[in-house]
Amino acid sequence: PSGNDSTIAARYTHAVKLFNEHDDTGEALEEATKEFVEILSMNPRHAASLAYLGLTALQNNNLRPADSLFALALDIDSTCAEARVGRAQWFRQRQFWQEGFNEARRAVALAPASALARRELVNELLHRAETAVMERDLREAIPHLQKLLNLNPDDRDAHHDLAQSYEHLKRWSDAWFHYREVLRIGQTPEDMDVWVYMVHQDAARCYEQAGEYGQAAEELKRYLTALKELQADSEAITNIEKKIQALQNRR
Repeated sequence: PSGNDSTIAARYTHAVKLFNEHDDTGEALEEATKEFVEILSMNPRHAASLAYLGLTALQNNNLRPADSLFALALDIDSTCAEARVGRAQWFRQRQFWQEGFNEARRAVALAPASALARRELVNELLHRAETAVMERDLREAIPHLQKLLNLNPDDRDAHHDLAQSYEHLKRWSDAWFHYREVLRIGQTPEDMDVWVYMVHQDAARCYEQAGEYGQAAEELKRYLTALKELQADSEAITNIEKKIQALQNRR
């Protein structure tokens, strides 16, 4: 690539990272917006940057500008996965559920290597609010989650979604494996609150269902340690201690 192209690529990567930061102040999103605008001053036909400006507008509930930016990005590049994802979110924000699904599936078909597109489709399948998640949705989501892990083995959200999907399908060993991967990755600086320690309970539940009572007890012991460190109430601690004892007796 030319020097200008490599500069744009580096700035785009940085801008996307800023966009994805969990920042209560909004400063990271504001900085990302400036970066995308600067990229467009260097290349007005940079479709992905236009799409991310649309996603920013969507976050601010500015639906009409968002739609215009997605349309412009797709006019430049009809395979722009970022714009397809944006339109999927735009449709769902307006409660056009099926249209959102269609755009998410189209984004994956057009850009199968796009983690953004696959994550959007997984969200459409597993985290929708308008209707219950069915077994067919779980089975459709699993290959996309596996692909996300091929792209990034430390994608904690993908591990968590896979664990929950396998648990619903009663594939206990697959479920506890991915719950353990969530625990391996642990808390990250981007987390808004401490929650990963609770996954010990999920792993323990799957071990117990599989008849692995010793392993289930060990997971609950780790959970108990976390509860004590967080100074949980005495009733919660007592309940877990009783559960551990019951598991040890079964073993």
